Amino acid sequence: MPDKGMWLYPVEAYAPYHIEPSVIDVNSWVTTNSVKIVYTAVTTASCGDPVWLAWYRNLKTTLKAIGVKLYAAAGQIDWAEPPNVVDYVAPTWAVGALQLKESTTPGAIRLFDGVMLDVEPHTMWGGLPPTQAQMLNWLAMQSNVTGEVAQDYCNPAGSPRARAWFALPTWLNLYSITGAGMTFDRSLLTASDGISFMVSRDTVGPATGPYGSILSVSAAARTSALVVGRNYRLTLETINPWQDGVRVLEDYETYYDQSRSTKLSTDIVSITSNLGADVRYKGVDLHHFGSWKGLPA
Repeated sequence: MPDKGMWLYPVEAYAPYHIEPSVIDVNSWVTTNSVKIVYTAVTTASCGDPVWLAWYRNLKTTLKAIGVKLYAAAGQIDWAEPPNVVDYVAPTWAVGALQLKESTTPGAIRLFDGVMLDVEPHTMWGGLPPTQAQMLNWLAMQSNVTGEVAQDYCNPAGSPRARAWFALPTWLNLYSITGAGMTFDRSLLTASDGISFMVSRDTVGPATGPYGSILSVSAAARTSALVVGRNYRLTLETINPWQDGVRVLEDYETYYDQSRSTKLSTDIVSITSNLGADVRYKGVDLHHFGSWKGLPA
């Protein structure tokens, strides 16, 4: 059954040793809105910080009790660029996160159920088509992460198999790596356990106007997922299109300032109604907790 996921960006609100949002607030929102997966931001530094580790463990215990999975999320746009690909930066982060345990009790299982990487190296392409080298680096980064996540040291006895998911734009079918025999999005899908496609639209469908809809802009990506046999999700955006006085999104790319109880919730039901028969469709992801919660009721 398709479900809802949610991105979560905790911060040290009052340094030191106070992390917001509180686990109580997250649990309340997750329960009220039937969220089944939380992707919480995790850094290499926070993995080794006892205060952060205690917060992650508290969050995991709370979410696990209500049947919600917890993924470690991260992504730097240069992780798919040299020298970081060669230096194994992204896989090293993933292994570090997945080797954390739920508790200090002997035999404790893995803290995180998997990883979600939102790297987006295309934001550095300057609006130009990707070069072969850029695509090969991106694919190598994903392949390395997925390969490491599948290893025994990321899956201790008693822990369910960890998964490596990635957030990707929907238009990568326009390109291909020479000799791959498939479009670039299919190459990346193959090098993953699953993809959350960033649809960046606020209308379900059918396509209206020059910008299309959630269903129309994701059509090629969804077909690719079905062809290569990988599960997918759809990420819906809720952030303010203006960040620090700079426009980062067009109004049609985000649900910001729209009703979460009527418009957004209705659209999520409509998406699942349209895609529920697709065996590879696994739900929607809301980006992110703070802005989703801040939408008008």
